[in-house]
Amino acid sequence: MLSKKISLYFKIFMACVWLAFVHLPKNTSGQSVFKTQTDTLLALMYDYNLKPTEAQRLEANYLFIKTLVKTLRLENSLKIKFDTLKTVSVLYPSDSSFRLFSWAVKLDKAVYRHFGCIQMNNPTADSPLKIISLIDKSDEISDAQTEPLNDKRWFGAVYYQMIETKKSAKTYYTLLGFDANEPFSNKRIIEILTFDDTRTKALFGADVFENTVADKNKGSKNEPIEQRRIFEYKKQASMLLRYDKNYKWIIFDHLVPIDQQNERLFFDYVPDLSYDAYEWKKGKWVLKEDVKIKSK
Repeated sequence: MLSKKISLYFKIFMACVWLAFVHLPKNTSGQSVFKTQTDTLLALMYDYNLKPTEAQRLEANYLFIKTLVKTLRLENSLKIKFDTLKTVSVLYPSDSSFRLFSWAVKLDKAVYRHFGCIQMNNPTADSPLKIISLIDKSDEISDAQTEPLNDKRWFGAVYYQMIETKKSAKTYYTLLGFDANEPFSNKRIIEILTFDDTRTKALFGADVFENTVADKNKGSKNEPIEQRRIFEYKKQASMLLRYDKNYKWIIFDHLVPIDQQNERLFFDYVPDLSYDAYEWKKGKWVLKEDVKIKSK
């Protein structure tokens, strides 16, 4: 049984590696081909969510990845909306220069593994469409809030909002994500996505968080620099984390432990009915504590 599980993980890993290096040539296709491929993806999506065993779910996910690659190789695949895949998030920036796919598969013991890829919209005669695969290494990352990461070493999540900001001439894509994590806690994540100069490598994390006045001097005493924000909280609780276009803030619940003796035991943390926020100022997400927002 163990060897079968290892084999499935290896097949999924190799599928993701294929995603990372494959160049996508043109291929004649029509709407009927698009529908056939998206119908197959839909069936596999149900399988990787609902099959009773971990092995069956991983096998379905492996086939899902292969089918997604085949679909993205189709000519004009950028026109496919994938809106029937309700558990797969697809996000675009305002200029549609890429799109970001992310989804999760439940493993045994209610632990989740994340999968994703970025389809770049930069086809030319010499440079066809490319995909950057995202390899979830969250179980190997010891200090997730401070380690700069990349597409081969990704802190997995299912992203549901993208915010575009500028610092000098560089564009930062701030991603809000959810991780069902494990049996006792969930996580919400504020992640920063950028690209290298060739736009062939995705970079995750950036020194753009200013949480206190003291943060302006961080790094002077070898203090680790926060690259992303990760909020962990009790499984039965519900945490708000969203970007509000009216306020132009990332608004989130302030979390506290139910029992004060459980400080830093995040499976005991819940919202305390107050809110904090981040506001983009001079190239930083600056923390605003105890903000007042109108209920809707």
